[in-house]
Amino acid sequence: MGIFDNLRRKRELDKLESAARDHPSPMNLCAHAERLMAFEETSKGLEVAKKALESYPDNERVVSTYRLIMKNHHQARINELQRNIEKSPNPGGFARLAELNFRDLGDLDGAMEVARRGISLFPDDESLHQISGQIRFYRYHEDYLAKDGQSAIEHFQKAIRINNLNYR
Repeated sequence: MGIFDNLRRKRELDKLESAARDHPSPMNLCAHAERLMAFEETSKGLEVAKKALESYPDNERVVSTYRLIMKNHHQARINELQRNIEKSPNPGGFARLAELNFRDLGDLDGAMEVARRGISLFPDDESLHQISGQIRFYRYHEDYLAKDGQSAIEHFQKAIRINNLNYR
C-alpha cells in the first residue's frame, strides 16, 4: 500500500467519521463502522457499532452490522472452539461456543444448534442444559412462545437434577 492509498483511506475515514458525528443516523454510523472493519481497524469499528446499537437498538441494519463486526472480532475464538470440538468433543467446549454465540453475537439459532449438538453427545452435562435453558428463556421473552418457556423450564430442571448445588 502506497502513501497515496494511505491518504485516500485516511480522507475517506475522516469523511465518514464527520458525517456520523455531525449527522448521526443508522446509515451513517453503519457505513463508518463497516469501513473501519474493511480497513482492519476492528476496535474502532466495534466502538462505532456499539454506539450505533445504543442509539438505534431497533434498527435492523444497525443490529446486523453490530453482529457482523462482533463475529469478525471473535472469529479466531470461534474457529478455535470449533476445531477443539471437532478434534476432541467435550461439554465445556460446546457450552463455551453456545455462550459465545448467545451472549456476544446474539445468534440465538446458532447458539441453540450448538447446545443441541452438545446435549445429544453429553446428555448429562449441567452446563449445556443451563445454556439451553437461558437461550430458550430469552427466546420466550422475545416471542412469548409457550414451547420456549416450557423447554426453558425443562432444561433448568435437568441442570438442577444433575447438580443441585449449581448456584446459577
